[in-house]
Parts: sequence; C-alpha cells; structure tokens
Amino acid sequence: KAARKFEKLKAEANELFKTRKYEEAEEKYSEVLLVDPANKKLNSVIYNNRAAARKELKKYEEAEQDCTRAIEADEYFTKAFLRRSRIREELEKWDDAVSDVKSAVELDQSNEDELRSLNRRVKMAKRKNFYKILGVSRDASDREIKKAYHLSAKEWHPDKWNSSSEEEKETAEAKFKEIGEAFAILSDPNKRRKYDTG
Repeated sequence: KAARKFEKLKAEANELFKTRKYEEAEEKYSEVLLVDPANKKLNSVIYNNRAAARKELKKYEEAEQDCTRAIEADEYFTKAFLRRSRIREELEKWDDAVSDVKSAVELDQSNEDELRSLNRRVKMAKRKNFYKILGVSRDASDREIKKAYHLSAKEWHPDKWNSSSEEEKETAEAKFKEIGEAFAILSDPNKRRKYDTG
C-alpha cells in the first residue's frame, strides 16, 4: 500500500515539475518523502527531484542540502552529484562544484565533457566580470555600454569623493579604474570578442 501511494505521489510531483509548477512540485515531493522515510534508496531520488524544483525556484541552499541527502542515501547517484554541482555553481562554490563533477566522472566516464565545460566556466567566473562592473547584460549594445560607462564613471569619479574619508577615496579610485578597464575592453569589438570567448 505504501509503495502504491509513494508511486502515485511521485508521478503527481513529476507531472507538476514537467508543467513548470515548481512550488507545487516542491510541496508534493516533500509529501512523498513522508510516505516511507526508512526507504533511503527511493527517497534519494525524491530528494534529487525536489532539489531540481528548488533550483528552479532559486532556493539554492535548500536544493544543495537535498542533493547532499540524496548522495548520503546513495553514494553512486551520479545525477545527484551533477545537479549539486550546477547548484553550487549558482552559489559560486566553484571548488565544490568541480569536486562534484569529478565524483560523477569517477562513477561514469561519459561525464568528462561536463568536467571540461565546468572548468571553462570556473575560469571565466573567477576573472573580472566587466559586464557586472558596468551593470549591463552580456548582450548589451555599444550604446548601452557607453551609457552605463558614463553613469558609473560619473558616480565613482575621484573628484566627487574629495571630502570623503581616505578609505572611501581609495574605494572610489579603485572602482573608477575598474570601470575604465571594463569600458576599454567592452567598447572595442575585437577585445570584447576575445573577452567573451574566454
């Protein structure tokens, strides 16, 4: 009887997830976990599925915990390592994300491409994000970049901070320099293309 209830609720939760009703799916997966708490193997799948719903809801810390529970219940759960890695990327826990993918590769060699791809993303994430510095999106037009540069440069120009403390002056100077560096790269089509491709 419990097995039938478990499967029925799991199917309902999966359907909610597929139809992008993530909050309802999260609740339903939580309900499924109450059916047979002692069944670690089956619950590991549910924890991993709930993590997927929570990731979509941007509840990254909770999603990470769910993946950890799934892995604790089934140490060979490759999919849970990969999902936790993607969640840890969102949390900018780069070394942990790489460690998870390495574990997935040990379990299944076909995940080597994911490891190479993650290493590239980590390298790009650890360098200065010039788009973020100027407050524009990656697909910003030249006009948007120029406008953002002028606004930021005006806000952080050292002359504007003359009557501030030494620490604030240094911060403003560093920001102003960073803004200039970002604009120098993003306003030049060749330099921007190189920056974008890593």
